[in-house]
Amino acid sequence: MSYLSKLNNLGHLRVKIKILRVIGNERRLAILVFLAQNEKLKLGWTVSEISKKLKIPYKLASHHLQLLENKELVDRARVGKEVEYMTSDLGKYLLTLIDKF
Repeated sequence: MSYLSKLNNLGHLRVKIKILRVIGNERRLAILVFLAQNEKLKLGWTVSEISKKLKIPYKLASHHLQLLENKELVDRARVGKEVEYMTSDLGKYLLTLIDKF
């Protein structure tokens, strides 16, 4: 069962709390917003590109992306030797909810 389908089921409160904890971190939310806002420029972004654009250390960017990926908020794709990250459907959905506040 995907996280998006679990979000729609009120019986999965713990899953919702875990997702909110992940996006409750300022840097992780900044990464998620950055990826969503820059999809028109470039679909996928490498860890190196994200760390440079957001001015955070490479290892920290990599760690935050791993946590976002574990909660299915970002997707990744291998392009040659590089791994590129993009906002998942669930990540986009949560950002639209956040924008309503």
